[in-house]
Amino acid sequence: MGIKATGHPQGKGFIVRAGSTARAEITEAFKDNNYSKLRTTLLDQGRLVKTTGSDLFMYKEDVLFDSVSAAAAVTLGRASNGRTAWKMVGSNRTFADWKDGPVAGPMFSGATAHFDWVPFFKALGQKLLDFEGPERQLVLLRLLRDANVSISPDENEELSSIDPFTFFSLVLKHRKPERVQELFSFIGQKLEIQETIPAEFHGVPGITGMNAWFFAYRSVRKPEDIPTLWKLAKQAVDGTLQPDTFEQALKILQVGLPKLTQGLFWLNPEVFLPLNNIVVHYLREMGVGGVESVKTLQDYHQVLEQSRNVQKNFPLLSHGAWLEAQKTGRVIQAPDVEPQETVFLAPPGIPLNQILYGPPGTGKTYTVIDEALRIVDPAFAAANEGPEKRRDRKQRFDELLREGQITFVTFHQSFGYEDFIEGLKPEMEDGKLAYRLEDGLFLKAVQKAGGRVGDQSAENTLQAHVLIIDEINRGNISKIFGELITLLEDSKRAGAAEGLVVNLPLSKRQLSVPQSLYVMGTMNTADRSLTQLDAALRRRFTFKAVWPDPTLLPEDQKLDDVSEGTLNLRQFLQVLNERIEERLSRDQMIGHAYLLNVPPTLEQVSAAFRTRILPLLEEYFFEDWTSIREVLGDDQKKDLQDQFIHVTDKGKGRRFTYNEAAFSRLSAFQGLYEVQ
Repeated sequence: MGIKATGHPQGKGFIVRAGSTARAEITEAFKDNNYSKLRTTLLDQGRLVKTTGSDLFMYKEDVLFDSVSAAAAVTLGRASNGRTAWKMVGSNRTFADWKDGPVAGPMFSGATAHFDWVPFFKALGQKLLDFEGPERQLVLLRLLRDANVSISPDENEELSSIDPFTFFSLVLKHRKPERVQELFSFIGQKLEIQETIPAEFHGVPGITGMNAWFFAYRSVRKPEDIPTLWKLAKQAVDGTLQPDTFEQALKILQVGLPKLTQGLFWLNPEVFLPLNNIVVHYLREMGVGGVESVKTLQDYHQVLEQSRNVQKNFPLLSHGAWLEAQKTGRVIQAPDVEPQETVFLAPPGIPLNQILYGPPGTGKTYTVIDEALRIVDPAFAAANEGPEKRRDRKQRFDELLREGQITFVTFHQSFGYEDFIEGLKPEMEDGKLAYRLEDGLFLKAVQKAGGRVGDQSAENTLQAHVLIIDEINRGNISKIFGELITLLEDSKRAGAAEGLVVNLPLSKRQLSVPQSLYVMGTMNTADRSLTQLDAALRRRFTFKAVWPDPTLLPEDQKLDDVSEGTLNLRQFLQVLNERIEERLSRDQMIGHAYLLNVPPTLEQVSAAFRTRILPLLEEYFFEDWTSIREVLGDDQKKDLQDQFIHVTDKGKGRRFTYNEAAFSRLSAFQGLYEVQ
């Protein structure tokens, strides 16, 4: 008896109707799939149950899935492309046919795509293995230079080592197909490659010029880095990777999983698949599990196995991911346009420059993580909303940070132009002091977003990149940003009608800021009022307030170490802040984070209050103890034992001391908000 399931789309999701059946068995590869866990949850909830007299499950009620592929995967017990798995009742039209109109969607049609680059890439990869030795590597570098490929110096020396991945990368950094074809034609002729020179490169992932090397500069490069890459390249061409080589290559500076798998794909596109941001997002939508948590070769093989269930032709799959990403605004360069016409489709409603401001403890850094995900991975952010998914969002943020799509920096008083833009760094060479020009965090962020610095190739794929500046108001803005403050304006970005280019005063290189670079700052208003912030910065940033939210705290918290009574933390914080705002300003209020998730004991609440909140009050009021007593309600408490601060007259003066006993009395905390 076969599976019989019916459903219909609802919003962005898909409903499988009650009475539909599902396969009870699952494939081995599906066991680690996220949708397999969803299936288990439905079984535990009794919404999917075992049927009597058959080996099928049945939906006991309508179930809303977040995507058509999720519905198909749970129903079929395997990774599945829901757009083609679901068919219209009474016809053979797929969901994709219906969704995209009378013409089938472009994902795997390949109607206008050409993959004649595959045999040439494989032949070139095989040929490059003949150039492993140091002298032979110099031949490859000379070949690239003869083809007028720009190769950056290895610090202050000419680059003298190369590997097959970097060779491909230095060609593919040129994103204009005509230029890439010209380079491959020259290389193919010199290396006597017999396969036809490709003219189209559908499905080939590119790379930014400043990220082309698969190894770091010589001063930080390990002796085994380049030999490891050659060893991995041989295995890639052969189609069989070794776990130790794969994992050793992942540890090389300048190499991460997205970049390494792109290199494997270039050398052997029929066996390996790039796990860059575009493909990962697409595979996740197609129901492939574990695609965001690949750490080992075994993890990678499991993703490859599941991906073949989606599409066995990996070049076609890569191209399909690129096409789908163009629909959603995730990719960002059309392959057949001039570099200056490169298009970046920005996520709607998100400013390029914004500052989250508010008192301490309101969750500004917490919020900036979610804002960054909305920019860099909007689909993941939308699918993982709510406090119960916070851990998943933080984990994804950390992954993007490691992959280089997010840059995080904290400003401080000693932070300067040379740290943020560019500067000369001293180093010892042969016993002599020398100075090396080093790009700062901002220039690196520009390059990661696909922007151009100096004579770097402009044929880069623009990619959303978020630069997060924590405590932005603690730095000297004019000193740190210098002349670049103007370039941050939306209208002055590269590609805008009024776009500007500046010459950096130290290196004399030209710089423009791309539309794909987002700058997000956080600002603690207790340190510095918004009105005191640098006027040039205020004009170029939008500001979003993050105020204390007492509603996140419990109203009637039963404390484990107190036999009677409850503590209303919500009202406690609300009354405390009302009194602070009345006497100082809203900028000095206390954030809810100081009392959020505090263990439900009076001891722990008292510790948080004593060590985190009271020191702030002392700082805010400059040890004006009379005002602090008023904020704590001590001046209105009738029982002296409930007053946190005691006052005694000493001749003409007054002395204030903490009443330690009050910190262990529930009535002292209740008295703060119960007094009138």
